[in-house]
Amino acid sequence: LLEMGAGLGLPSFVAGALGARVVVTEKEPLDLLRREAARNKATVERGGGEVQALELDWEWPPEEILPRLGRGPFDVVLGCDILAGVKSASRHFR
Repeated sequence: LLEMGAGLGLPSFVAGALGARVVVTEKEPLDLLRREAARNKATVERGGGEVQALELDWEWPPEEILPRLGRGPFDVVLGCDILAGVKSASRHFR
């Protein structure tokens, strides 16, 4: 599972607690997301899941995104307000 633009990552931690392997992403700074990952680690592990917090910046070239995530393909992709702050001239709109 990949969550993009996760904020504090609540859906990712719920999925992890239910046994999913999750990559949860946000643009820098990741301090709050990483704090929440540490805070929820025991719950996720008890459920048999795994949550990894990584940076994902929409300004990266599209061909660089998956290699930087280190996993994939993803069966499920979650996103909420993922285009907030993205410029309409971004290469992702072409």
